[in-house]
Amino acid sequence: FNMNAQPWGGATLNTSVEQRSSEYGPRLFAVAGLKQSWQISDAWSMDASVDSSTTIKDPGNITFSTTVPPASGGPEDFTAMSLGANYQGETWSWTSRLEHRDADTEDKWGIYSGAVGEPRKGLGLSARLQAFETQSTSGIKGTQADLRLGLVHRPFSRRWTFLNRTDFGVETETGGVSKFDNWKFVNNLLINYRRKTTQVSTYYGAKYTRDTIDAASYSGYTDSIGIELRQDIHKRWDFGARASTLHSWNSNQYDYSYGLSLGFNPATNIWLSAGYNWAGYEDDDFTLAGHTAEGPYVKLRFKFDQKSVRDTANWFARQ
Repeated sequence: FNMNAQPWGGATLNTSVEQRSSEYGPRLFAVAGLKQSWQISDAWSMDASVDSSTTIKDPGNITFSTTVPPASGGPEDFTAMSLGANYQGETWSWTSRLEHRDADTEDKWGIYSGAVGEPRKGLGLSARLQAFETQSTSGIKGTQADLRLGLVHRPFSRRWTFLNRTDFGVETETGGVSKFDNWKFVNNLLINYRRKTTQVSTYYGAKYTRDTIDAASYSGYTDSIGIELRQDIHKRWDFGARASTLHSWNSNQYDYSYGLSLGFNPATNIWLSAGYNWAGYEDDDFTLAGHTAEGPYVKLRFKFDQKSVRDTANWFARQ
């Protein structure tokens, strides 16, 4: 059932009790959740939530297989709380949330904060911070944090587009069999030039990592350079060729990726492509370079804004 708390906002209370027959007999769960939101002003809003899961009958973490999640309920009892704040302005928006989860096996704190804005026409900026701190009942403490900064520059009446994303990540753990303290810095830069039916993209990615495991420390610098050429061959069809390289400076090793692809526009702001790479490599930190693994691949891309969402919905309605 729903509860409304006007004029401050809305509250929703969800409860459920479930009985399940399993390989070890009936088990009874109770799940409850409450979320309250407040509209403070036209620009500001806040929300808070509480969620709890409790095994009423036959407690214990007994599963059929460790690789298969339970069909219902959860592997452990927990209580989770969150508090969030949001701001929506004309050119900037910001959202932030603080979370705490108290479970049978570990306690976790989490914080998320992100902002995106357009200080002037053609220039977009974004920032995101995400961090978690956990402490298990076995004494293991861990921290994960990631800071991401983004920039896009699309000058009007210009053929150039600049995209840049910077990531800084930290991961630590103590109290276990071994301890580690790892961090990495990654930057991806993409420059695109388009003229009539031809488009050229150049890419450079750089990554520096440092891993400290117990008393041993490892560090290294890796970069990636790539180029892609696309040519329109029809109103809806295009053809592309791309090549890139991955270089590990410490070991002076090189990996290469090159291939061809065919693209198709079934509707405005929707692009489907299929391609094949005769050589390739994999690195999750350089995904802005495109698909670099060896073998065949298929990609589907959407462009979303107020106008494109409306056009996409109209296209699906006509099918």
